[in-house]
Amino acid sequence: RDQWLSQLANNLSQAAVTLDASLEVGGMRLSGQWQVAVAPLANNQVETTWTALNVGAQWSLPGLKGSLSGLNGTLVMGPGTLQVNLSGRGALSVGDGPAMSGQMNLAYQQGQLAVTATGIALQIGEPARGPALGLSNGTLSLHSGAGQYQLQLSGTGTVQALAGVSLQGQLQYSASSSTPALLRATGATLQLGELGAGSGDLSFTSASRQVDGQTVQELLLGARISNATLQL
Repeated sequence: RDQWLSQLANNLSQAAVTLDASLEVGGMRLSGQWQVAVAPLANNQVETTWTALNVGAQWSLPGLKGSLSGLNGTLVMGPGTLQVNLSGRGALSVGDGPAMSGQMNLAYQQGQLAVTATGIALQIGEPARGPALGLSNGTLSLHSGAGQYQLQLSGTGTVQALAGVSLQGQLQYSASSSTPALLRATGATLQLGELGAGSGDLSFTSASRQVDGQTVQELLLGARISNATLQL
């Protein structure tokens, strides 16, 4: 650390130093071992590059939970600027909701931390315990900063452990620091076995209750049906 401070004070570009540090960026705490290098710029300014060696990340915003491990990439700090180019694998959840897991990329845009990812999976309920809903091949977008966040996840939805019931359409999972999490499918078709099918805007949640000493899982559906075909 003393060597790095000396570089900073003298505006010198020398061999990088290694140190343990914790940084807070857009509601995420980045902690671990970094390689830090300082390079001089014009007008007696400096640019500091932090390269992740053994770094993990944890969300510190109220309402978000989860962590990333094995971060790769850099943070570059210049005069009034911050560039973030990091990626790591882990999970993220809103409150006590389901976890979104996969490889996530971190950037810094317009004063906010931007987290993006593809191939994200999310599970509502447990198929082994009753009807459930899965989201796969999801695309995640999360922006956070100044104590606020906004999250969007969309992917392919699959109804599980409910014979004859299927879903055609994209699932969207959304939440923010000011609105609760919502799982919905807009303009989707729900096939209800031999009963028929309905199309429209659907919302889903999962609940559990005790029946005769056993836990029964339920998949709850809210719908605004624009078209339905029933077979009686």
